[in-house]
Amino acid sequence: MAKRENELIDKILSLSDDVRYVAVYRYHQLESKSKEGTHDASSSETDLYEELLVNPTLLKLASQRGNIDCGGLDYLLVNTEIFFNSFYQYRGGMFLFVLTRRQIQFQ
Repeated sequence: MAKRENELIDKILSLSDDVRYVAVYRYHQLESKSKEGTHDASSSETDLYEELLVNPTLLKLASQRGNIDCGGLDYLLVNTEIFFNSFYQYRGGMFLFVLTRRQIQFQ
């Protein structure tokens, strides 16, 4: 299974210089990769707990809410001061990627 996930991770990382981190969590197995030279990166231990506990929980809660009367959930976007986290459901689990936040202002 890791080969397919690593190919997906490499494809997503190559999409833009702004993609700084990608993780795939499927069937209780985690594969992740950061771009070299990223600053403001969290520790690998922090990332591990986020991928195993926090992120699947956020996606599950948002999915269940979306399924009630909103037609489902396509993705979940979390906007922090430093970057955007994009979460997607993926066969047997989820994947996410982190984008460097530029000077984008939401009104």
